[in-house]
Amino acid sequence: GLANLSEKSITLPHMQALASLHVRFKIHDGYDAGDEDPRKPSEKLTAEKLEMLDSAVIDPNDELTSAQKDQVRQLLARRINAFALNPKSPSHTHLVEVELPLNPGVVPVGV
Repeated sequence: GLANLSEKSITLPHMQALASLHVRFKIHDGYDAGDEDPRKPSEKLTAEKLEMLDSAVIDPNDELTSAQKDQVRQLLARRINAFALNPKSPSHTHLVEVELPLNPGVVPVGV
């Protein structure tokens, strides 16, 4: 979580980015191995989940080829249940670990 440890109020503009993560990767996902259904994962989604997938911004800097964009889209479709349909009511998981190195002198705060 993000915590303001000072006793002063801080105001951030609406939709202000607080962090950015840039990753280069190659998609390797054997999730559908053995699946006899010839449809793409995105073709198997409910209308509600397809709408959520369609709202995802994939490659805003236009660095990927069309085939790579489709790979990302299909990966998101296969893992669509990892995303909350209602962001105000997300599900919870214990399956993700994140390590964030802190600057010297910074004290982590639990949320």
